[in-house]
Amino acid sequence: MPESNSTAPPTRVTPDILRQFVLSSGNDTGSLIVSLYASMRVDLAEQLARSLATGRRWQKRRGADRGAAIRAVAQDCGKIIKVADRAKEVRRRLSVYASGTYRFERDRPPDNPARARLNLVLALYCGNVPSRVTIWRAIVGIS
Repeated sequence: MPESNSTAPPTRVTPDILRQFVLSSGNDTGSLIVSLYASMRVDLAEQLARSLATGRRWQKRRGADRGAAIRAVAQDCGKIIKVADRAKEVRRRLSVYASGTYRFERDRPPDNPARARLNLVLALYCGNVPSRVTIWRAIVGIS
């Protein structure tokens, strides 16, 4: 049976992995946590964050992430001054991207930074385009 030298991240955190991170971080607990969290797959990191943050804290964090992603897309519409018009344009861009290339780029973020921001918003909303009111509230900063 041939050995595979795969560099894919582990599916679960084992004691050996923890030991490796502890030895590489020295006595700095913060860098240990950050490096461990950064090396995890997205779904495992989400599980860890969900287990540490309970109920309302998790919802607030998730909402803040969604709002920040929408605001990043809204900054691409810099020439539009009115918030309502900007929300309409963001929704239009998300709808065009969702009905077009998103299905091909669903599993990996695209190289284009503008499309990567659109991809992140749709990924946080499970492939659905948020409503115009939701986008407006995110741009204004109302949770």
